[in-house]
Amino acid sequence: MKADYLQLNLFNEAFAAYPKGLRLSKDIWKCYPLRGRGRLRRLLRVLNHTCADLFLLNSSGMPLIQYGVDGDKFCVWLDGVLRKPYSLCFFWPSPARSTGRLYAYAVDPSGGELLAYLKIAVSEQERKALIGEVKSCNLLQNSPVRSFCFPRCWAYEAVCESCAVAVFEPLPLDAGQVMFGIDSWNKRIGTCQSEISKGISTVPVLDLVDERWYHQFLTRSDQYASFTKAVMDTFHKGVDVCRTHGDFACHNFRESTNKLWIIDWEEYTERGPCLADEICFFLCVRRYELGWAMDKVYESFKQAYFLRGETVQRQAIQALAFLFGLKISMGHEMVDCWNRQHG
Repeated sequence: MKADYLQLNLFNEAFAAYPKGLRLSKDIWKCYPLRGRGRLRRLLRVLNHTCADLFLLNSSGMPLIQYGVDGDKFCVWLDGVLRKPYSLCFFWPSPARSTGRLYAYAVDPSGGELLAYLKIAVSEQERKALIGEVKSCNLLQNSPVRSFCFPRCWAYEAVCESCAVAVFEPLPLDAGQVMFGIDSWNKRIGTCQSEISKGISTVPVLDLVDERWYHQFLTRSDQYASFTKAVMDTFHKGVDVCRTHGDFACHNFRESTNKLWIIDWEEYTERGPCLADEICFFLCVRRYELGWAMDKVYESFKQAYFLRGETVQRQAIQALAFLFGLKISMGHEMVDCWNRQHG
């Protein structure tokens, strides 16, 4: 029997629309770009204009079953969260890249209205990351912020032992990506981060052994002796930590009718190095928004943070350790530059 959903494999990404005749609005992809404009154009063309029979699988049921998730239990739970009739469009990395996470849009099948955005974790590591994002959204909702908006989490459930799903408020359809410049932090973004951080405290490094960024930094540090020594030398004075978004890069900002949205809170922690978000944004603007060469970015980083005294230099080095540990926004490239210059 042929499947009643459409599966596509494009550019090492897998997509499934359920039911197979679902047609998606182009406005959805303005809010939720996946992996680049060329891929989105091709995906839309296939979903909306290509014969679906070319892509059907010879299996039945919803794509969650391929990941060990009880599709019926998932749907029963989702029916209790989304009151309107809905169709689902799934997308997820191919098994060659990752089998830990998939995503879905819930769409009104009659008019194409976007009803919700779903994140589905199907591994222990991704489940923990999803729990962290849900907690951060609840924290922000209980301590209202004024300088930005964020997608609220409407529901969270452990569907089975190895799977969890969270349903998030959809972004407005006019929420587009934002263009940033060198002065963006001082003009606008720094205020957002200060609302997130809510103060700084200094903790001994032993208090951070359960932090994922710290554990992964230690795991990855062996091959980078010069940088590792510099980071370890800073730890004897403790780590200045605060609430941290964790991936404060330009691609996680959207703007809708003069409202700034910050998305993807999966790396949120209450004990991240106090400059991690600022430096993540600093590097991303120069490398990707302005298109600077990596060596120029690194020199700009040193001038901005290494000439302001020992405390700021220590905080900047620890922020790089955070980004490097989590593989966030050029952390690896920055450490490569460090080791080329320092041996």
